Amino acid sequence: AQKKGVDSDSLDSDDDDVINLQDQLSSGSSSTVEFDVEARDDLEQEGQEQRDRTRRILTLGLTDSTDSDDDDDENEGRLMQEDSQVEAQAEQDTDRILGKPNPSPTFNLRNYIQIHSDVNSKRRKLQNSFYASIPVVQRLNVNYKLEGHEGCVNSLHFNSSGSKIASGSDDLMIIIWDWANNKKITTFPTGHRENVFQSKFLPGDLLITSCSRDGQVRLAELCPAGSLRETRKLAQHRQAVHKLALVENNYVVLSAGEDAQILMVDTREQKTDKLLLLKNDKDKKIPIYSIHTNPANQNQFCTAGREPYIRVFDRRNLSTSDPQEVVKFCPVSLRNNTNSQRAYVTCAVFSYDGSEVLGSYSDEDIYLFNMGDTQNTEHSKQYSGHKNSATVKGVNFFGPHSEYVVSGSDCGNVFFWSKDTESIVNISKGDENGVVNVLEPHPTMPILATSGLDEEVKIWFPNLPINDDENYDETKRNYMKKTIKKNLMDRLQPTDDADSIYGHLLYQLWTNLRRVDQRRTGAGGEGGAAGGARGGRDADRGGDSSDQDDDDDDPRPQCAQS
Repeated sequence: AQKKGVDSDSLDSDDDDVINLQDQLSSGSSSTVEFDVEARDDLEQEGQEQRDRTRRILTLGLTDSTDSDDDDDENEGRLMQEDSQVEAQAEQDTDRILGKPNPSPTFNLRNYIQIHSDVNSKRRKLQNSFYASIPVVQRLNVNYKLEGHEGCVNSLHFNSSGSKIASGSDDLMIIIWDWANNKKITTFPTGHRENVFQSKFLPGDLLITSCSRDGQVRLAELCPAGSLRETRKLAQHRQAVHKLALVENNYVVLSAGEDAQILMVDTREQKTDKLLLLKNDKDKKIPIYSIHTNPANQNQFCTAGREPYIRVFDRRNLSTSDPQEVVKFCPVSLRNNTNSQRAYVTCAVFSYDGSEVLGSYSDEDIYLFNMGDTQNTEHSKQYSGHKNSATVKGVNFFGPHSEYVVSGSDCGNVFFWSKDTESIVNISKGDENGVVNVLEPHPTMPILATSGLDEEVKIWFPNLPINDDENYDETKRNYMKKTIKKNLMDRLQPTDDADSIYGHLLYQLWTNLRRVDQRRTGAGGEGGAAGGARGGRDADRGGDSSDQDDDDDDPRPQCAQS
């Protein structure tokens, strides 16, 4: 995980201001989640002092003693000038972001009364109008946490009815939740040997497919009572697999890996096909981080990986020796930019009707592209203010008609933008350890599930109490301004210094290593790493599409998501 910070004394005061403003906001809220930021502040302060000492030592060692004072003054003046320029640029960009117009209201009392009078024919319209209303999104906050994992939670997926959530974690387990009652339905080992990155329900909710850093795509079969019947391997990539997509009535699984391969597995026939080997114009393989199918056309899917392009393919056109994408999108500013190598796409998703594609770029903004205009591949909207640097972060639409854009950030907040106006509608704290990676909207209700470096799943409700304090709106806006400004300054003035998030990743790695070792040396290999083998029924059946051998004794440990 790559994390960059700011070597500036002015940022320490900004951090304090952000924390103080956050405390003022939380004092007027009934939210049950508390966030301890003192430890992070101490680490950041120690890191700043250490950088200052190192800079002084290097300066003293490289300059003559007679000129050291003059050189120190000159270096200090130059650094102060650079910091002032960065701060001025961040201040200007922050004002531009917050100055964007708010979206028009979609729900009011008159509409409610009119629709309610004919509820039988317009029930869905009433529900969608409420779901997409601005006050609902503005009042979204963490209501409670689902606790049960022993590692970072990397995947969340609602079933088709929205009554259950499947969560996958670094602890190699999948938990099925009755999220409305804050209760576990079942917990089972996946059979993976390393971090579980994705878990998805198949029709009927008794089959759950998953993928992992170990390159395996696996299928777990549950009994009607909820217990695990067996798990088996469907396919094998040579490198990590971050995302899965479901097509053909959700019985066919598409998997995309860092080995640049896209595999297609029909779970009904246990058949695996190599669908695509993704390469760029220089015939170089492209590691893939994300794959998503078009809801309006199940033959189309988009990929995102270590390149600045989002590529859309049609499965019907991939049988040729030289498969070509339907269209590829990239902001013009990133195509020939010297920094485009680091501005790769961490996640890309289609809108509810497949008319738009949304992509989140590392160390950059989020961009929206129009599928209806394949000749003009420039972005139509741009969403700024967050920071996507430390992990492979997801992005998603929110609302019944994709009215909003939602993303996590390295600052630990979740950002909500209006899709049409690009304005920030809400910023709310979402992770104690500083990074939100996964965002899963409920299929029919204004409810959101998120996860990150914490070991819990957080459930968001639009029930933030209305605050009558006349200064609340100003305090909230100041908090948003400080948060955005700090994120922008972190991006404008990157460093290679280790910080609190990097320290947390190392701690998480150490913790996971201990847990894996305990499971593997425990009672007969019954832990998560044992893969849920039950009387020899966990056979590695199915299509092994790689030449790589699947050695169950491979001692490779899992580590924090990067």
